[in-house]
Amino acid sequence: MRCAVASKVPTSYHANNPANVVPVSDAGLAESAEPRSLTKPTALGEAADQIPKKLNSGKSARQPAAAEAQAHRSAMQTSLPEMAAYLQEVLGQRLTAHMADVSDPQTVSRWIKGNRKPRPDSEQRIVASYQVFQLLLSAETPQTIRAWFLGLNPQLDDSSPAQAIREGQFTQTMGAARAFLVSG
Repeated sequence: MRCAVASKVPTSYHANNPANVVPVSDAGLAESAEPRSLTKPTALGEAADQIPKKLNSGKSARQPAAAEAQAHRSAMQTSLPEMAAYLQEVLGQRLTAHMADVSDPQTVSRWIKGNRKPRPDSEQRIVASYQVFQLLLSAETPQTIRAWFLGLNPQLDDSSPAQAIREGQFTQTMGAARAFLVSG
């Protein structure tokens, strides 16, 4: 299955159609409340079409080592513009910019279009965010993962994973993702 950039977030989630996600609001980080397509992006062409929508489709998190290896492989084989496009699609532009520690959300669009390259620290944050998202996608829906990124997390001293990534706590965030998968 493939994922791509579209312009809006759906307002409902249907169990038989996991491509639909529900917007989660946190300090104005939610995007529009209209349906969002998780198909090939029109603005990015074929590049974003290569991004996997879900790892280990239909498998549970009982094989965490395999899911971790696949998430890592995906992060290493996906270009930064593709990762930024994917995160912008599933998490929203503001949340993606927040995690990358950039003040202007439009900066994410500039990375996607290739008009600008991120600072090395922002690039690390995008790669870490993408890898964590891909790991969680092995067992969870995009809706649940977005809520996980925004919610207070006991593994992170009640900070949100999005904030932890912004602060450079990549190892701790990956550990929190593993704990979330294990707790089912």
